[in-house]
Amino acid sequence: MLGLFREIRSQHGREHATVAVLLKRGVRPPLAGNATPGGFLLYSRASTEEVREAAEEALRRLESGERDLAVSPYCGTNILVAALMALGVSSVLRWRSKSAMKAMSSMMLGIMVALILRRRVGELVQEHLTTLPDSDGVSVRQIKCLRLGGMTIHWVGTGPASP
Repeated sequence: MLGLFREIRSQHGREHATVAVLLKRGVRPPLAGNATPGGFLLYSRASTEEVREAAEEALRRLESGERDLAVSPYCGTNILVAALMALGVSSVLRWRSKSAMKAMSSMMLGIMVALILRRRVGELVQEHLTTLPDSDGVSVRQIKCLRLGGMTIHWVGTGPASP
């Protein structure tokens, strides 16, 4: 089970790095991804060749030490962290308040604290729980795509580099 969790964390970091490269190259949203065992999905208007080149560059850059590419300000982890922080702070403050007005103030304070801290706390959660910048000896093995209207879904399969 821990092996599968580590695999998905690694793929999540590779997905983030690929998205960062695509954004730097001018690919515009919609652009999103999901990590899977053995690879990751990218939802984008980018061509298969653009995705391949970006994924290969991302793997090289991760391998050369650009660990920060594995952490994204656009990750869903940040949204989840913000929601949990807002709920937690609001609940603790609400527990102490007796009136409806104080309860509403507590909820607003909880939301404000979450909005202020969400990015940094989300990045810490990504660094320590949801992503790994692990790409040593990994290469793009295959890319499969499915076109749905103006959107293309690419599955980028990664694995040990061929000798």
